[in-house]
Amino acid sequence: MARARDPRRDQAYNIYKAHNGDIKQKDIAEQLGVSDGTIRGWKNKDSWYDRLEAESQATVQFDIVPSDGLNDKQLLFCMYYGKLIKKHTNVTR
Repeated sequence: MARARDPRRDQAYNIYKAHNGDIKQKDIAEQLGVSDGTIRGWKNKDSWYDRLEAESQATVQFDIVPSDGLNDKQLLFCMYYGKLIKKHTNVTR
C-alpha cells in the first residue's frame, strides 16, 4: 500500500503560489521544516512551474503601453522573452 501524501507538500505549493514562484526552495523548506531536496523533489514531481502558469494563464493580461517605435511582433517578442527569462530563473533556483 502506498504511503499517504505529506500534507506539507500541498502547503509548499501554496507558499510557492502565494509568492508567484518568486521564492527560493530553501525558504520554503525552512518554513515547513523539511530539507531543500524534499522541496526540489516535490516541485519537479508536481510540475509547480507549469501548474502555476496554467492556473494563472486565464488571468494574465498584458498592458500594452506606447513604445519607442516597436511594432506588434517586437512587442510580443518582448512579452514572451520576459516569460522565458522568468522560467529560466525559476529552474536555476
